[in-house]
Order: sequence, then structure tokens, then C-alpha cells
Amino acid sequence: MKLLAVSAENLVWYGMFEAKYDACLKEYLSRIKPHGAEQFEQLTKAGLLLWDYILLDGKPVGSVWLEKESGDAKSAVLGIFIAEKSCRGKHIGEEAVRWICRDGAEKLEINFIELHVRPYNMRAIRCYRKCGFEETGRFVKPNGVEVIQMIRKL
Repeated sequence: MKLLAVSAENLVWYGMFEAKYDACLKEYLSRIKPHGAEQFEQLTKAGLLLWDYILLDGKPVGSVWLEKESGDAKSAVLGIFIAEKSCRGKHIGEEAVRWICRDGAEKLEINFIELHVRPYNMRAIRCYRKCGFEETGRFVKPNGVEVIQMIRKL
């Protein structure tokens, strides 16, 4: 497994993920891109976004990102997905989460990372727990989706 920064040159790869999202990922995820993804270069330069493709044998199989709301925020939100079904359950996501948490703490100057996960996505919940995330609450989003909030202190 290797991570590769999303760039203007390789953003086109996201087309294949978007097709898979509607077909098989929508039940697990509310989105497959960071907020404001269209301005990712500006967000990256401003220290608000760290966004990478997850590569396996040189092929993009998913994506992982950390996004901050503002430059002075000491927290970031984690987003990750593995689009390739054959790559799930093989600790690829766990490795990607561990890497971006380590790298993100330094690059984004944050003290903790938070995420939301759907309560029935047990594979993801186990992964996040292994990576040091703890459940801090449960709630229903305005769109009616129930989520578990988890946080990892860095």
C-alpha cells in the first residue's frame, strides 16, 4: 500500500470512484470527497486539507483525507473509503488511516482527529478503534442518517 497526493493532474481518477459510489458505496458513506474538493489546491496550500489516493500495486483503490474548517483549528475531520471491494478487509484502510494521522498531525498542526461512521459499518468501526479512535457520541444528521462520532487525540 502506498499513498499518492491528489493533484490537478490525477483528479480525473475520481471518475471511477464516483461510478462505484452509486453502485456499492452509498450505503456506507455520505461522501467520497472532502468538502470544497474543487478548490483542493488552494485548501492544501492553506494547510486546510491533506488528501491522498490509496494505491495498491500502483492502482488507485480508494482515498483518504483530513480536512480542517479553518487555519487556526486544532482538529481535522477524517474521510476514507476503499472503492475496490476485493481490497476491503485486508488492513489497507487501517494502514492508510495510521499514515494520514501521523502525517496530518505534523502537516496540519492539529491535536485531534474526528470522524463520523454509520453504526452498522462494523468493519470501519473496528478499523478506527485499532487506530486509536474512541466513540464520543451518537446522533442523527439533518439528512436522517444515524452516525457514531469518534475522536483520536494526537
